[in-house]
Amino acid sequence: MKYISGKIIRLVAGLSLVAYMVGSCSKPSREARDLECILQSAKRHFMQRNIDSAIYYADSLRWRSDTVRSPHAYIASLVYLGEGHMIKGNDDSMVAYFNRASELAVRYRDDWALGVMNNILGIQSLYNRLDSKRCINCLLDGLRFAERSGDETLISMLKCNLALAYYVRRDPSGLEYARDVYDTGVGKKDMYMIYCGSLTSAYMYYCVGEYETAGEYIVTALPLAHTYKDEHGVYTLYGDILLKLGREAEAKACYDKALATNNPEDRFSGIDIYLSYGNYLKDGRRYRQALTMLESGIEIADRNANTMNRYLLYEAAAQICSLMSDRGGYERYMMLYKGDRDSIFNINSERVISQLKVSYERDKYEGMVSKTVADERKARSRLRAIILASLFVFIVSTVVLFVRFRRKEQNLLAMLAMQRDRFSPDNGGVRNPDASERTVPRPEAGTDRKMEEIYRRLEALMREEHIYRDAGITREKVAAMLSTNRTYLTSVIGKYAGQSFLAYVNTFRIEEAVGILSDPGKDIPIKALVHDLGFGSVSTFYKLFTAATGHSPSHYRSLFSGSDNLPFSER
Repeated sequence: MKYISGKIIRLVAGLSLVAYMVGSCSKPSREARDLECILQSAKRHFMQRNIDSAIYYADSLRWRSDTVRSPHAYIASLVYLGEGHMIKGNDDSMVAYFNRASELAVRYRDDWALGVMNNILGIQSLYNRLDSKRCINCLLDGLRFAERSGDETLISMLKCNLALAYYVRRDPSGLEYARDVYDTGVGKKDMYMIYCGSLTSAYMYYCVGEYETAGEYIVTALPLAHTYKDEHGVYTLYGDILLKLGREAEAKACYDKALATNNPEDRFSGIDIYLSYGNYLKDGRRYRQALTMLESGIEIADRNANTMNRYLLYEAAAQICSLMSDRGGYERYMMLYKGDRDSIFNINSERVISQLKVSYERDKYEGMVSKTVADERKARSRLRAIILASLFVFIVSTVVLFVRFRRKEQNLLAMLAMQRDRFSPDNGGVRNPDASERTVPRPEAGTDRKMEEIYRRLEALMREEHIYRDAGITREKVAAMLSTNRTYLTSVIGKYAGQSFLAYVNTFRIEEAVGILSDPGKDIPIKALVHDLGFGSVSTFYKLFTAATGHSPSHYRSLFSGSDNLPFSER
């Protein structure tokens, strides 16, 4: 039997407020950034346990948020001030701030703030008043608010505190909450939640007597204890577990570390080490030392108004007095023990607490059912709206696209008709794009009849015998066919076609390619066409064809065939 660390409770409550701070200020305005800066400062000082500084920043936040009319930040400041004064023992101030915060949270439907305040009030009820019934009631109410807000961090922290509240009562019902917090922390990779979840799981497994499993969880929490300033609580529990496992020397070493890191002046400092060490000394028959240790714990508990688990110190002290034959001491401590114990355990409280949990589970189930039904209705309505909107958009888009396509098609067909006429042999075939505006000179009277005759025969070779299809065609070969030399042939082509020999030959090749690709009845592959027309490479053909027509060969063919089976780059 042992006492739960007070620092765990403070840290869990503090994390809830930290998460609230971050979530309550999201507007990207300058005022929002300033408020968030103050919130972060308060957060830092709470985590470092600089309570006076935290209260200072919370008060600054209150005035600043009131000035800029930010209700949620203002509510957060009140919650912070309430928690700060609760830690310092100023319960009247805490109640005043929480009353105002609750009023505003209800008005602005701030479920997050209501969840946080119920979390803190639940802890305060158990810690100061030993009222486990009110504690669990507040925590379950807080859990309802947290679940309504959808914040997983606050939900986990409330479950963690519920586990601790059940542990104080030695009720194993808290195990499911502790495990859930740990699993959530692992899933979210949140080290603080892993720490709290592993520590509370260790407490609960210790409570039910599964010491090996408890040891596995406490080992997970141990490396994080210094970060969250709870070494004394973790080492005390670790010592208790080791003692149950028969590792007495290691247990004593843990107790010594816990005692060395404990701060008796801290209101939230745990009395667990005095209880555990006292029982350890009692089992070693060192009764006088054990009683001194227990009485030190009782003195600290009374001075700090720490009533939670104080009854266990009274019980242990009564047992030692009995062993020492101190009847007066036994009766005094036993009377105190019964008084505190009856505050926690009585028939009416047991029934109410059981009903609270049943009520929460019932409300949770009914809420889930109602939410499921409401979600299904919303989903159906949303689906109908999406279908109707999609149908309307589809119809309008189809009409618009059809009209635009028809116009584009008509314009394109007109352009292609003009382009095909341009490439017709009757209009002189394909011309050099660089000389598209030049007029081929007609032979005038008095010009060299020989040049004119050679050009006429050259045209016949190209148009009738298709000599351009020969991939190995050269000026020398053509000059030999015309019984002239290559220099004279070049002069003839330059004078009557305005082109070089190669450009002149490629003109006929492109002209024939245009005719073939614009004929839907011809499906010769483009690579085969390139070879048949005498081109040396596909890339050269693509370059010349695109320059002449403004389209790639594949795209040009698709314009006449209506094919949609082109690569996106060709469309």
